[in-house]
Amino acid sequence: MDISNRIEMFVDKFLIDSMGNCSMKLFKPIRKEKVMEFNMPWESETSCYLTILNDNGIIRLYYRGITEHADGVHNAVTCYAYSTDGINFNRPELGIHAFNGSKANNIILAHAPECHNFSPFIDTKPGVPGDERYKAVGGHERTGINKGKLYGLKSGDGIHWERISDTPILTDGMFDSQNVVFYDGNIGKYRCYARYFENSHLDNPEPYQGVRAIKSFVSSDFINWEPAVSNSYDVPYIEEFYTNATVQCPGAEHFYFSFPKRYISDRN
Repeated sequence: MDISNRIEMFVDKFLIDSMGNCSMKLFKPIRKEKVMEFNMPWESETSCYLTILNDNGIIRLYYRGITEHADGVHNAVTCYAYSTDGINFNRPELGIHAFNGSKANNIILAHAPECHNFSPFIDTKPGVPGDERYKAVGGHERTGINKGKLYGLKSGDGIHWERISDTPILTDGMFDSQNVVFYDGNIGKYRCYARYFENSHLDNPEPYQGVRAIKSFVSSDFINWEPAVSNSYDVPYIEEFYTNATVQCPGAEHFYFSFPKRYISDRN
């Protein structure tokens, strides 16, 4: 096998013929600086689903904020911050959406279904129009038993967003979590890893009943998607995954890594 100058991560023994007096060890990540506290009035303890994009030296951070109005109804907003070192993040006063009568905040989307789980990416597809350089998915509107709507969005600057179409781009899933999307140059198509409920073993499933699982879709145009393929795992037991955090390895894009968060219901 000729790997030329391709970077290989050696996460398994696929390329190793033999090993002597050595072993493979997975090192644990080390907790470092605190880079963000969600302490603004339009943020809360349920600010989550963060996406970080390295955009030509600007580290863009997108996350969910939560606003609570006088009637006690919680509404999600999407917020934006940026950094040049990945440690110190700034909340720009964008002047796009008002909160408590003031637009001096970093809210880029407000009171839309997409704000529940907004997840953007930089579109690297060759020839993509400038006003679609940034794309995103978001939305959690239930349409039936464990089914929802996932909308597509586009932006030319990563700040001002609009829907690609009035209709959702995906409906075969629940999507009530962070769904990850990116352009995969290996296959020349977009990939979307989304949350759904595996309940084929249940006769009459109720909403949110079943196993929280991940499946993926591919698309040539970001609008029309092929049927999903469910993730499978080389373990004999069932794991529930709340999020998947799937990425291509930078510099070794033939590797696909996921950093899922497990769901264990009895831990509360």
